[in-house]
Amino acid sequence: MIQQHYALAWLNMATLALIPVLVTMCKVKASITSTIAAAQAIAHRGCDDMNAAATRVVSIPAVLRERAYTEMQTTADNLLRGLITAINTLEGIVLWIIGLYKSTFRCLLGLAVNGVMSVVTKIAGPVQETAENILQGGANVLQQLVGNNRPNQQQQPNVSLGDWAGGMQNVQQKVEQWTKGENDPLNALVSVPFEKIKEDLQASLGQWKPPHYNNNETGVIPSSSDEKMHATPSWCTAEPLVNALDDTKTKLHTVICICIVIVVLFIVMIICINMLYMRRRSQFLTQWRRQLAYDLTHDVKEQDHALRKEQHALDQELALFGDAHQHAASTLFDPHSRMARWIRALTIHRYAVYCLLVGVVGLVGTYTLHVIIDKVLVGLTPGFDAAANAWTSDVAGSATSSALQQLDTQLEEINSWITQAEQDINGQAFGVVRSIATAANSTLGVVTQHVTDFVQTTLGGTILEQPAKDVLDCVMMLKINKIEQGLGYIVQHAHVNLTRYEAADVRTTIQSSLQDMEIAPIHDMWQSLNDAVTRTIQGDLTLYWVMLAMWCLAVVCVLLTSIINKALLNKK
Repeated sequence: MIQQHYALAWLNMATLALIPVLVTMCKVKASITSTIAAAQAIAHRGCDDMNAAATRVVSIPAVLRERAYTEMQTTADNLLRGLITAINTLEGIVLWIIGLYKSTFRCLLGLAVNGVMSVVTKIAGPVQETAENILQGGANVLQQLVGNNRPNQQQQPNVSLGDWAGGMQNVQQKVEQWTKGENDPLNALVSVPFEKIKEDLQASLGQWKPPHYNNNETGVIPSSSDEKMHATPSWCTAEPLVNALDDTKTKLHTVICICIVIVVLFIVMIICINMLYMRRRSQFLTQWRRQLAYDLTHDVKEQDHALRKEQHALDQELALFGDAHQHAASTLFDPHSRMARWIRALTIHRYAVYCLLVGVVGLVGTYTLHVIIDKVLVGLTPGFDAAANAWTSDVAGSATSSALQQLDTQLEEINSWITQAEQDINGQAFGVVRSIATAANSTLGVVTQHVTDFVQTTLGGTILEQPAKDVLDCVMMLKINKIEQGLGYIVQHAHVNLTRYEAADVRTTIQSSLQDMEIAPIHDMWQSLNDAVTRTIQGDLTLYWVMLAMWCLAVVCVLLTSIINKALLNKK
C-alpha cells in the first residue's frame, strides 16, 4: 500500500506549481538555441554573399578577356576585309591612273606626232620626189659618161631615198596600239603584285588568332563559369563570429541549466518531504489501528472513549501534516457561520490554491530568470560587439583588398596580352600593308620604266624623242612621285591601337560597391536574441497572470457575495 503512495509522491501542489517554471526555462533555452542558430546562419549567409561578390569581382577580368578576345578577332576580320577592299581599290586606282596617263600621253604625243607628220608629210613628199629625180638624173648622166667604156652593160635601178611619210605613220600606229590594247601586258604586270598581296593577307591575317593567354596552350580563353568550377576561392569565413555566438550560447545555457537544476532540486526535495510524510502517516495509522484493535478486545465503553480520543488525535495529526491530497484543508478551521465556511471552502479549495501557487511561483521564477538573463546579456554585450566589429572590419577589409589585388594582377596580364596581340596584328597585317606600299612603289617604277622604254624604242632617233621625254617628265613623273610619297607615309604610319583597360577606373567602381555592401545584420543579432527571450518569457508570464487572476476573481466573487448576503440579512 505504501508503495502505491510513493508512486504518487510527486503529485502534490508544490511540485505541480514548479513544473510550469521548469517548462518556461526549457522554452527559454530552446529559444536561445534557435535564435543563435539563426544568427550563425545569417553570418554564414553574409560570408557567402561576400564570397559571391568577391568572386564576381574577380571574374570581371575573365569577362573582359572574352570581350577583348572577341574584339581582337573582330578587328582582325574587319581589317582583313578592309585591306582586301583597299587593295582592290588601290589596284583599280593604279590601273586607272596608268590608263589615264597612257591616254594623256597618247593625246599629247599624238598631237606632237600628228603635228610634225602633217608638216613633214607635206614637205617630205615633194622634197623626196625632187631629190629622187635629181639623183636619178645624175645617175643617168654618169651612166652615159662611163657606160660606153664598160662591157656587159646592165640596167641601173632607180634611185630611192626612203619612205619618210610611211615612217611617221608607223610611229603613230605604234603609239595608238600601245594605248588602245584591251589585253595590255602592262595591266597584267601591275595586277601580279596585288594578287600576291591578297594571297599573303589571306594566308597570314585570315588565319590569325589572338596569342595564348597566360600560357594557355589551347589558346582558348576560359569562361568565368569554368574558372568558378575549377577554383572557388574564399575570402570570408564566419568562424570567428560563429565561435563568439557559440560562447554566448554556452554561457546562457549554463545559467539556465543552473536555474533548471535548482528547480529540479526543489522538486526532488519536495518529493522527498512528501515521501517522508507518507511514511510517517502510514506508520501512525498502523500504530493507531493496532492500538484500536487492542482496545476493542478489552472494554466496549473504554473502546468508545478511546475511539473518540484517537479520532480527535488523528484529525489533529493529519491536519498538522496537511493531508491535502486526501482531505480538505478545511479541517484546519472550524468556523461557526455558514458564510464563513463557504468563503473558506472557496478560497482555500485545492484548485484555487493550485492556481494561486502556480501564479505566484511562476511569476517569481520567471521574473527572476528574466533578470538573470538580462544581467548575463549585459555582461556579454561588450565582448560580443568587439568580436563582431573586428570580424566585420577584417572580413570587409581582407575580402576587398584580396579581390582588388587579384583584379589588378589580372588586368595587368590582360593589358600585356592585348599589347602582344596588337604587336602581332601590326606585324602581320600592317606588315602586309607595308608590302602593299612597297609593291605599289615597285609597280609605279615598272610603269615608269615601261613608258620610258616605249618612248626610247618607238621615238628613239626621231625628232619626237625629246618632246616625248619632256611630256613624260611633266605629266607622269611628277604625279608618280606624289603617289610614292603617299605610299611612303602609309609605310611609316600604318598601325593599329587596341583599347587597354584602366585598372584605376575599374578598381574605383568595384571598391565603392564592396565597401557599401552590408555583410550581415550582425549588431541586430543581439537585439534579436533579447527579443526572442523576452517574447518567450512574456508568453509564459501571461499564463501565470491568468492563473493568479483566476484566484483573485474567486476571492472577489466571494467578497461580493458576502457583502450582498450581509446586506440582505441586515434588511431582514
